[in-house]
Amino acid sequence: MRAALAFVFLAAATAWAWAADVTVTRAPVVLPNGWQIERPPGVIRAVGTLPQGLTLSPDNSMLALIESGVGMPQLRILNAASLADVAVLKLTGAFGRPLWDPNGAGLWLCTGDSDSLVHVSIRGPSSVVIDSSIQLAAKAHFYGGYIARNPTNGELAVSGESGGAIEIVDRQRGLVVRTIAVGKHPADLLYTSDGARIFVADWGGDGIISVDPRAAAIVRRIRTGLHPEALALTPDGRTLYVANADDDSVSAVDVATETVRQTARIRLFDQPSIGLEPNALSLDAHSHRLYVTLADANAVAVLETDPLHFMGAVPTGWYPTAVAVDDAHGTLLVADGKGDSSHANASYQPYATRPPGRIDHIATSADAGAYIGYNLVGSLRAIPIPDGAQLAQLTAAVQRDAAPMLTSTARSRRELGAEEIDGARVVSAHGPIRHVFFVIKENRSYDQVLGDDAKGDGRPDLAIFGRTVTPNQHALANRFGLFDRMFTDSHVSEDGHCWLTEAFANDYNEKTWPPAYADRREGHDTDPYDMPLGYLWDDATRAHVTFRDYGEFTDPDPKLKGRWLPERVGLAGHTDTLYAGFDMSIQDRVRVKEWQSEFHQFVARRTLPQLEILWLPADHTVGTRLHAPTPKAMVADNDQAVGTLVDAISHSPYWSSSVIFVVEDDAQNGPDHVDEQRTTGYVISPYSRPGTHHEHFTQVGMLRTVELILGLGALTTYDAGAQPLFAAFQSRPDFRPYTLLPALYDLERKNTARSYGAGRSALLDFSKEDRADTKTLTDILRHAD
Repeated sequence: MRAALAFVFLAAATAWAWAADVTVTRAPVVLPNGWQIERPPGVIRAVGTLPQGLTLSPDNSMLALIESGVGMPQLRILNAASLADVAVLKLTGAFGRPLWDPNGAGLWLCTGDSDSLVHVSIRGPSSVVIDSSIQLAAKAHFYGGYIARNPTNGELAVSGESGGAIEIVDRQRGLVVRTIAVGKHPADLLYTSDGARIFVADWGGDGIISVDPRAAAIVRRIRTGLHPEALALTPDGRTLYVANADDDSVSAVDVATETVRQTARIRLFDQPSIGLEPNALSLDAHSHRLYVTLADANAVAVLETDPLHFMGAVPTGWYPTAVAVDDAHGTLLVADGKGDSSHANASYQPYATRPPGRIDHIATSADAGAYIGYNLVGSLRAIPIPDGAQLAQLTAAVQRDAAPMLTSTARSRRELGAEEIDGARVVSAHGPIRHVFFVIKENRSYDQVLGDDAKGDGRPDLAIFGRTVTPNQHALANRFGLFDRMFTDSHVSEDGHCWLTEAFANDYNEKTWPPAYADRREGHDTDPYDMPLGYLWDDATRAHVTFRDYGEFTDPDPKLKGRWLPERVGLAGHTDTLYAGFDMSIQDRVRVKEWQSEFHQFVARRTLPQLEILWLPADHTVGTRLHAPTPKAMVADNDQAVGTLVDAISHSPYWSSSVIFVVEDDAQNGPDHVDEQRTTGYVISPYSRPGTHHEHFTQVGMLRTVELILGLGALTTYDAGAQPLFAAFQSRPDFRPYTLLPALYDLERKNTARSYGAGRSALLDFSKEDRADTKTLTDILRHAD
């Protein structure tokens, strides 16, 4: 057993602004995605980034949780009654859920990419110390997260989310004694009461795995539902409950026979689509209730356990990740991964108050380094356990606060106006539009590009890529509509491309991108991102809608330079393999030239697909890398590409039946005085309604508009509930074509050795989107010529 460096934090010394109690009101908070949170009266406790793994001590006096977002990873121990800090321990990494000692004197936790299992002792009312560390990972990148204890001999089992295995640990000897391969992404795990079996949730699969720990072998795989993540065992050891995250269900497994006794689907809304994301469980055996966090419904579901039956739901904060039943105080303790609101970040200047380098504290919106990942601070709340009558009222509140189109009570928050009713006639499978072009760009905020347009709610001083860099985007906004309340559902590119093409970013995505963006996670696997109904192109295939893909979800062919292959099976045979994906040495004008070569053929043959998806990523930029185009030149190139595409379509015979949607995948790399998730969006069609639009629109609302025009069904709860962009359309068309405006900025201007941040740019990784450190890149963009 190796000694580890001990960190001691006193609760009294924990004085960061984000850790203070926050007094809240009943006023609802509208989130960027269009859902809303009705804050309860009283005090909600703010904590660090992406809290998870909340667990009560054996005597219910203390509460432990892991903070594993982009900010500093930490273990936080709180008083269960007051939610005041007992101690906060900084860590090099953290993930999953801690495990208390039976006597409550300490706990075990995993350190994520540090691949170690550490024991933390509580040595008094105000101090904690790491007193031992055990190295995990028979192979690199094990990424331990969940821990279970054998009730018969005290040995520990640890799941390695990236390692595809569980490891059996002899805590007395301080070493791993057995490694058992179980699958690609094991999550929660539990021993049976006799220690003869370990059940493991196969987060990357569709069931749980029964493991014989002594034989170090898999006994059987038990199918429960897509992407099971959390487990709970009844006190008598006879029933195991499984939360199937991407099946919106909970399964009851008979432990003796290792068979599924029942699977109950959780239904909260009028729409039957998947997308509630049950990701954590807490069992109250006394009341025969099972509490299930529904991350994407901002709620905790309440299920009766014998048999499983949905009773109702309790509203929470934004994106609950964990729940614990505190019988001693009559409360549900809930960790909200994203807290209670989004933030404006007009002061996003990463290195304005500190030199470049690793930021070792959690920033807030008041901090000049307010990167969106640091702003995702969570919260902790104690909710009185409701009785039956109260639960009915709380369930109604959850339904009322859902996305605008999801329930009748949510729809009643806002009635459609006359202009929207008129636009709805266009946004229809029976309307005049037959061809949709869906263009995805990279990482820009509204204020960065359109902040200098006086007709919208912008900040000109933040418009570093304003009219002189993006004349076409400004002209398109002026002609076809300016949207100054377009928000991303996403935070970064990793979840952004999923939101735009899948109408969802599941819990695997939401919990793995933050540590990856903080350089605390190696490896990358997007297979667990897939939802039951797939992506937009799968939706099109089912509806016999023709489609073509240009760059989105493609990778370079390792065998043939210049060819790009689809990442997803559904794109096979529908992808232009000569159209470049993410390669920042290729200009967007070159991409559009390749698109034009096919477009002209489609026009000549009158075989234009009904749906085309294009990725124009050059506005991502490569900072000030030596001899590469300057950031403004790359954004100007992107602007020329957008203008060229609109020019080509609007001068073609298909213009009268077309719409072009243009949107960013996220807004992470720019400041915005309204919200860190506000971005640019364009709706370009003869049927566009010009003028300034202040309606609250979202990425997924744009996707839903695409679906309605093409007669496609919803993919998840989120597009089913999103507000379509009815107000962006009018039934009276304007068929005038659009003519490309020339660039006002030198498209061939190159960075030099004297360019701001050239040395740092040379060290950044631009092989894939968002591989470069976002704080460094944003600082460079802010100061580059």
